[in-house]
Amino acid sequence: LSLIAVTLVLLSGCDTSIKAVEADGEPEHVYQWRGAGGGLASWMAGGRYMLGISVDPVVDVWAWAEDGTMRRLLERQPFAKAPGQGYAVWEDRLVLFNKRHQTEHMSLESLDDEKLAQVQVGQFWYLSKTFASSNGRYIGMVFGLQRHNNPGWRQQTMVAVYDMQDGSFRPVVLKGGEGPRYDFSIDTIRPSNCGGYLALAGWAAAACVVDVEAGRMLWEGEQTLVTDVCWSADDKVLYSVDVLGQFSRFDALTGQLQARLHATTTGEPSRFAHRMSAIAVSPDGRYLAGGTGPMGLIFVWDAATRQRLTVFDHESSTIMLLSFSPDSKRLASYEGGSIKVWTLPDLETPGAEAAVEEE
Repeated sequence: LSLIAVTLVLLSGCDTSIKAVEADGEPEHVYQWRGAGGGLASWMAGGRYMLGISVDPVVDVWAWAEDGTMRRLLERQPFAKAPGQGYAVWEDRLVLFNKRHQTEHMSLESLDDEKLAQVQVGQFWYLSKTFASSNGRYIGMVFGLQRHNNPGWRQQTMVAVYDMQDGSFRPVVLKGGEGPRYDFSIDTIRPSNCGGYLALAGWAAAACVVDVEAGRMLWEGEQTLVTDVCWSADDKVLYSVDVLGQFSRFDALTGQLQARLHATTTGEPSRFAHRMSAIAVSPDGRYLAGGTGPMGLIFVWDAATRQRLTVFDHESSTIMLLSFSPDSKRLASYEGGSIKVWTLPDLETPGAEAAVEEE
């Protein structure tokens, strides 16, 4: 009896309100992601596109249509995903980046093995991750250093921006401090829409910004186990989400924290907040969206007032991707083998960013 009493006392002091978050509405469209068998090995959203490659392996590429629906660009097909390979979608075409260690160049190829371009990278670097900018033009890349004959491989990571339009490649080598800070510690790398900066999620468990032109780290945020990052359309603001259920807004150039939202019922911090796994900002800058896991909820906020507008329930597990339609009227979410398209509530606020107060 004493053990039961102690348990009841402990539970009574816990904030369990997060479990009572109620979802709003039903999806307007539901599409089955054919490449979902066995889970995803790679995924990416940028511009009009959503890309997923399963461990089967199967590639599946979707694009926003003008009527607010999504259409599949690539049907299900066998796809030999290989180490040292990355992906992008440009002008409705899937592009493969191949860079393995012991090769000097990174090659760009089509699905039909057509050689599109070649870039000098360096012999001992191998490609581990690729992510697209919000406008889809720039591809952020993470390269690891081959272990053999490189005793400092854990402390060196190369990040880069590749311009899909003019083919330029701009690398920056980062050197970590003590501890195993290597390429796989970067969960996400997002180029700015101008291509001049790279935002990192996960480097030292924080959100960070790299100045590509200067070739150095511009700033590093606090260590909150950041999982994803996203730029505003004008590149002046960087947003991040983390496992603590926090949606944070930073000045992109200084790293100053300007505002923080929480994936909770009340909007206040809670140790029972939903772990946030994906992030997106609408093209018009008026909506903020954060996906969570393992419950699969999507929180949507008004960027100007910071008021929570709605919560959508994808009804499965962790949200992997979020993508706003080009007209900012709909939001697509992916997880659990399906894409769901949600209609966003109307906003009366005219501005996108100006009304956000600093914390």
